This record gives sequence, structure tokens and C-alpha cells, in this order.
Amino acid sequence: MKNQRAPRIPKISILCPTRERPDQVIRLIESLLKNAREPERLEILFYIDHDDETFPNVNRYGDIVKVFQGPRTWISNAHNLLYSFSQGEIIMTAADDMVFRTLGWDSAVYAAFDSVPDKIVLVYGNDLGTHAGKIATHGFFHRNWVDALGTWVQPGRGSLWDLWSTENAR
Repeated sequence: MKNQRAPRIPKISILCPTRERPDQVIRLIESLLKNAREPERLEILFYIDHDDETFPNVNRYGDIVKVFQGPRTWISNAHNLLYSFSQGEIIMTAADDMVFRTLGWDSAVYAAFDSVPDKIVLVYGNDLGTHAGKIATHGFFHRNWVDALGTWVQPGRGSLWDLWSTENAR
């Protein structure tokens, strides 16, 4: 009998729509993987427009990185499409201009979710931006959050899901 490898099931799915920012995509991937304690438990999903010919070759990262192409659409729609293909139980709304600087960021995320029995909590860090940790500009959610609210990202042009999520969490 052959020794079969079990399929890799990610714990955290990072969802990132992007357009014409190849250097930032690589920087995001590298910072995620370099600073995660368990990078093998991640999956990074990108949505790119059909007409974006600048997306970098990400084959060297193996099945951790998944790329989906489609028509040009609102970011909220791209996030919802990526969510439908994600496999992790913890999901993050990401942007291609992010850089993960905290060593063991994934362990901190796991610990935050483990501290809440029903997992219905919004986890986020200080993005050092305008709101400096007061608004979840890029939050982590458990699938239980989505089930409880009945939606992932509110669709709409310029959807302010970061404000919507923060208000729901409060």
C-alpha cells in the first residue's frame, strides 16, 4: 500500500484583491511567511483582473498561494469570491500594500481566537496607519462570525467593511 500524503488544510486564509502591484504582492507574501511560526498552515488567495498582466510568478511558493482571475470588479466582490474558495477557518481581509512585521503573528491570532469559546470575535492589530489600531482596517474573522452575521464582506463600491466590521464587533 502506498503511503499517501494527507491534504494540507490551512488554518488561516489571507484574502487579497490586487491590481498592477507585483512588487507589493511579493513583499506581502514574503513578510507573511517569514514572520509566521507555522507558515504551512496558511493559504494566501489573490484576485486579479483578467487584463492585469503584471501579476508576478508565485509558483515558488507552491500551493500556499492561489490566484483567481476574473473581470474587473469592486474589491468587496473580489473578497467575496476569494472567501468562497478559501479553506481556512480563520479569514483575513488583506491588502497588497501590507507588510507583516510581528514575528509569530499567526500564533497571536490563534491565541486570540482560542480565548473566545464561540470564536465570534474580530482580531486585528495596529496597522500604524491613520486609525492606529482603533479600526480593524484588516481584520481576522472566524467562519463562525460569517455564519452569525450571514455575510462576509458587504458588497458595494468603496464598501467600508472595516468600519462595518468594527461596529459589529463593538
